[in-house]
Amino acid sequence: HKQLLGLMGCTWKVRSEGAWRLMEENAPGWQSLVIPLLKDTAREVRWNVARILGTRGDAKAVSALSAGVKDEDPFVAAWCRWAVCKLEAKGGCKKPNMDLRNGKTGP
Repeated sequence: HKQLLGLMGCTWKVRSEGAWRLMEENAPGWQSLVIPLLKDTAREVRWNVARILGTRGDAKAVSALSAGVKDEDPFVAAWCRWAVCKLEAKGGCKKPNMDLRNGKTGP
């Protein structure tokens, strides 16, 4: 999975799945491997990584996620806001809407 994360020629699905697997397997240093993907060119990878970090990340991810709150894609920004809220244990953290309508996201 670690090798998949470095292959920018892969589809966004492959990169996202690699990140999910690293987290699920609790691979050593998984968080350090997936945080750089918050700057991936594909928005799908960025929001998946925000979900991953919000699900099982720790305080080390807050800085990168906070920067992601300013992402040009509103869906990515919404997932980063959710993840920061979760990691800072603020409570009342609402997940973004995953429903896609007419090609538009619903953060």
